Amino acid sequence: FQNPYWGEIVEGLSAELAGHGYRETFLVRDQQHRLDDYLAQRTLDAVIIMSPEPGDGLEGRLLRLGIPTVVFGQPSRPLRTPSVMIDEEGSGAIAANHLLAQGRHHPVIIGGRPDMQVSQRRVNGFTDACTRAGIRLGPGRVADGDFTAAGGYRAMHALIDAHDDVDAVFACSDRMALGALQALHEAARQVPAEVAVVGVDGTVLGEQSQPRLTSVGADLEVLGHELGTLTLEAIQGAKARTARFDPALVRRESA
Repeated sequence: FQNPYWGEIVEGLSAELAGHGYRETFLVRDQQHRLDDYLAQRTLDAVIIMSPEPGDGLEGRLLRLGIPTVVFGQPSRPLRTPSVMIDEEGSGAIAANHLLAQGRHHPVIIGGRPDMQVSQRRVNGFTDACTRAGIRLGPGRVADGDFTAAGGYRAMHALIDAHDDVDAVFACSDRMALGALQALHEAARQVPAEVAVVGVDGTVLGEQSQPRLTSVGADLEVLGHELGTLTLEAIQGAKARTARFDPALVRRESA
């Protein structure tokens, strides 16, 4: 919850659930024993998986137990599991097209964790848009930033050390973009005159950077409300459906 991305989603989710007499309990991945306790006690009305990890089996396990389950992201069983999804490939494509339209031809990418689908989908959307424009990005122009500001900082330093032609940066989260901005400042690279920077998420972090961060994002509070709506529908036994959100560019000074 240091990342306002999750806070904005949860704000909408909490409001929707509270309006129908439900309250949420938050569990993190390394507290599997707490989830096991809740499942054993049968005290859960529903489970929302906020960051699905491919192959972890959690979604299937919950469905076998008959517990209404909703996924934020790509479900493993889309016909049975309601989900809320952002067009993550679209986020990457929007960022690429914006940078290309400014005449930037030597971009680099700061991805998140390689084991997370959301990061790879954003990277794929960006690289596919660049390929369509005749610009191919080699693997050396992509670095992992672990979805943290510190990771974005390290990745940016590594990328500009390896490539002196960098004129654009696509960071797969606003937090990593803030780290990239700090690294560029230390390297005396002017933003956006020499290097343009675009993040993803569209959170309030973009207003707090110097220069203010251009980002791609959806309305996260509205998304949270939709998660709550799908959860209530699942509790009532409604047929599974997917709610899709299209991202949009929030243009500020960094690109």
